[in-house]
Amino acid sequence: MLIVLGCIIAFVLLCNYAFPAGKVILQFLVMTLLPFILAMVFTIILKPVVAFMQRYFKLSTGFATFFTVILALCLVVLIILMISSRLAVELTRIAYSLPTLTAHIWDLVESFKSFYASLQPQDIATINDIIAQVSSYISDFSMSTANGILHFLTMTPEIIFLLVVTIIATFFFCRDEEKIVSSLVKLLPKSKREQVMNTYRNFGKVLAAYFRALVILISITTVISLVGLSIIGVDYALTMGLIIGIFDILPVLGPTTIYVPWIVISFLSGNYRLALGLSILYAIVYITRQILEPRIVGGQLGIHPLLTLFSIFVGFRIFGVIGLALGPITVVFLTALYQSRVS
Repeated sequence: MLIVLGCIIAFVLLCNYAFPAGKVILQFLVMTLLPFILAMVFTIILKPVVAFMQRYFKLSTGFATFFTVILALCLVVLIILMISSRLAVELTRIAYSLPTLTAHIWDLVESFKSFYASLQPQDIATINDIIAQVSSYISDFSMSTANGILHFLTMTPEIIFLLVVTIIATFFFCRDEEKIVSSLVKLLPKSKREQVMNTYRNFGKVLAAYFRALVILISITTVISLVGLSIIGVDYALTMGLIIGIFDILPVLGPTTIYVPWIVISFLSGNYRLALGLSILYAIVYITRQILEPRIVGGQLGIHPLLTLFSIFVGFRIFGVIGLALGPITVVFLTALYQSRVS
């Protein structure tokens, strides 16, 4: 772990201080090669399914790969269609309930007025400064989010093209992986070929284990949150459950990012029943994760959550949103490289 962490820190220092242009060049290369990087990741994930179809249905590699890619694509589209209709209804209801939420917030402000008036002038000034800073942060965050959404919408043709290239590249990688890897390895000196092949195999195993552990943990958190929020009677159970599941990608913090502020706001607004229900649900999610996470992550991957959090932060700082995925993948690669050298 210390070796991987040292490599990441050295890389960050090199990009930011010794060779700043390297960061720009690296960003350009990653964005240019992104569909092929994604195709390699999807190949590692889908390869066991291809092998299963070949073994049990006696299909050729080409047909097994074709059916696996189509099946995965249809499954993703089906899930999106099943969720999107309900999600659209809940998001519409949230939009209509924003005035009510604003009124609740102002009620909280009014309830603190008497306490606020009893403070010393210097304390009032400090609170005003804090409020101004928080308001500025929220305003900047809202503006950057809106700009990001607008930029995403203007990039729709480019995104569609990227998805098409990724799907096609995934098919060819799945079908001809051995040929591609063998051809590339032959370009290397003979003394390095075995080490590179070992690194590639270890990378595939560790990356598949990483995504397997991630999907299992996120699925458990999402299902528990969806069921619990539905039992409590939250109006937007699906939307909030999915948001909690998305935030579960963040190691260490995870669902706490959503649950704790929600519990505090519910308690301060006088909705004690909801606050109690959310507290119990959060306790269930937290205890379940504490029991399962060491076994799943440790058994599947063996990478410390703190290192994963650090890689996500560094990836986000260098590459933006895409870095949230590229950071952990880099750690997985460095881990596989280290394991191959040790073995």
